[in-house]
Amino acid sequence: NGATGAPYTGTGAVNIASGHPIQTVLIYDGTGLLSMTLTDMTNNATYSTSYAVNLATAAGGATAYLGFSGATGGAN
Repeated sequence: NGATGAPYTGTGAVNIASGHPIQTVLIYDGTGLLSMTLTDMTNNATYSTSYAVNLATAAGGATAYLGFSGATGGAN
């Protein structure tokens, strides 16, 4: 599944290099927990993890507005 080791981790049964559509769900609880679930839309494999992170502090302030986007990286 590509590079591993800090800061990268494996994604279990979800092979992000498979070329399959991967659904990504990010949920931030507002108090320091960011949860992520990846779902391979072809074979329904899933991988979930969570991170302890204060997004406002990481963005450099008391509050923050963050966005997320994705792309194929040139894959067809």
